[in-house]
Amino acid sequence: MLCLKLIEHRGWFAQGKLSELIKENNELVSIFVASAKTATSNPSINPRKSHLKS
Repeated sequence: MLCLKLIEHRGWFAQGKLSELIKENNELVSIFVASAKTATSNPSINPRKSHLKS
Protein backbone atom coordinates (compact mmCIF):
# COMPACT_ATOMS: atom_id res chain seq x y z
CA MET A 1 0.00 0.00 0.00
CA LEU A 2 2.74 2.41 0.91
CA CYS A 3 4.43 1.84 -2.45
CA LEU A 4 1.24 2.63 -4.34
CA LYS A 5 0.70 5.79 -2.31
CA LEU A 6 4.28 6.87 -2.94
CA ILE A 7 3.94 6.28 -6.69
CA GLU A 8 0.70 8.26 -6.68
CA HIS A 9 2.19 11.09 -4.61
CA ARG A 10 5.26 11.33 -6.84
CA GLY A 11 3.05 11.60 -9.91
CA TRP A 12 4.75 8.75 -11.73
CA PHE A 13 1.35 7.62 -13.01
CA ALA A 14 -1.86 9.47 -13.59
CA GLN A 15 -3.94 9.49 -10.43
CA GLY A 16 -6.85 7.71 -12.08
CA LYS A 17 -4.67 4.78 -13.16
CA LEU A 18 -3.68 3.92 -9.62
CA SER A 19 -7.03 4.45 -7.95
CA GLU A 20 -8.33 0.99 -8.91
CA LEU A 21 -5.13 -0.66 -7.65
CA ILE A 22 -5.30 1.26 -4.38
CA LYS A 23 -8.97 0.31 -3.99
CA GLU A 24 -8.21 -3.37 -4.62
CA ASN A 25 -5.27 -3.22 -2.22
CA ASN A 26 -7.53 -1.81 0.51
CA GLU A 27 -10.06 -4.57 -0.09
CA LEU A 28 -7.36 -7.24 0.16
CA VAL A 29 -6.02 -5.75 3.39
CA SER A 30 -9.54 -5.81 4.83
CA ILE A 31 -9.94 -9.48 3.87
CA PHE A 32 -6.57 -10.41 5.41
CA VAL A 33 -7.34 -8.56 8.65
CA ALA A 34 -10.76 -10.20 8.93
CA SER A 35 -9.21 -13.62 8.29
CA ALA A 36 -6.54 -13.06 10.93
CA LYS A 37 -9.16 -11.97 13.47
CA THR A 38 -11.27 -15.04 12.71
CA ALA A 39 -8.29 -17.38 12.95
CA THR A 40 -7.15 -16.00 16.30
CA SER A 41 -10.62 -15.88 17.86
CA ASN A 42 -11.95 -19.27 16.70
CA PRO A 43 -10.63 -22.07 18.96
CA SER A 44 -11.50 -24.77 16.43
CA ILE A 45 -9.09 -23.15 13.97
CA ASN A 46 -6.43 -22.05 16.45
CA PRO A 47 -5.23 -25.05 18.50
CA ARG A 48 -3.35 -22.81 20.94
CA LYS A 49 -6.67 -21.39 22.12
CA SER A 50 -8.55 -24.66 22.02
CA HIS A 51 -10.33 -25.75 25.17
CA LEU A 52 -9.98 -29.40 24.21
CA LYS A 53 -7.46 -31.44 26.14
CA SER A 54 -5.08 -33.53 24.08
